[in-house]
Amino acid sequence: MATAKKLPSGSWRCRVYDYTDENGKKHYKSFTSDNPKPAGKREAEAAAAAYAVSKKTAAPRSLTFQHTSKKGLSCCPLPASGNINAPGKIIRT
Repeated sequence: MATAKKLPSGSWRCRVYDYTDENGKKHYKSFTSDNPKPAGKREAEAAAAAYAVSKKTAAPRSLTFQHTSKKGLSCCPLPASGNINAPGKIIRT
């Protein structure tokens, strides 16, 4: 989970990944606690954890398996030799 960081004001802030927009920019949700003690850190982290658990993660409905499989194969062209022996790579024989 996310770890809270102490701000110059003495408050604690914890950021949780929320979503990535269509331009590829990542957006985060921020949770803060004004309590400067370690209990404030726990408060911010607990709020962030509760949000992360309650957040629904689902693939966008516009994506299909066929679309993503074509995109995945076209992104990584094989070298001319065609013989790759590395983890996660396709080996032509």
